Amino acid sequence: MNSYVWPNLVTKKEEMRLITNGLRNAFNDTSGKTNYPVQMAAVAMVSAPLFLVFIFLRKYIMSGVSRSGIKG
Repeated sequence: MNSYVWPNLVTKKEEMRLITNGLRNAFNDTSGKTNYPVQMAAVAMVSAPLFLVFIFLRKYIMSGVSRSGIKG
């Protein structure tokens, strides 16, 4: 919840807000109803590159996580 509320509080311009805020507000029609299929398609399009980066670089990500927990 803080990831949604905080950017709304500290930014005044729409172009400076996070993509999660844009995805939440962009697919409302004039009656105020949300077009959920289109919104979920947009979420999938935004999430796919991050997922692919994780898949291809997981070896490096996991080694960094495992090293950060070891003292010495």
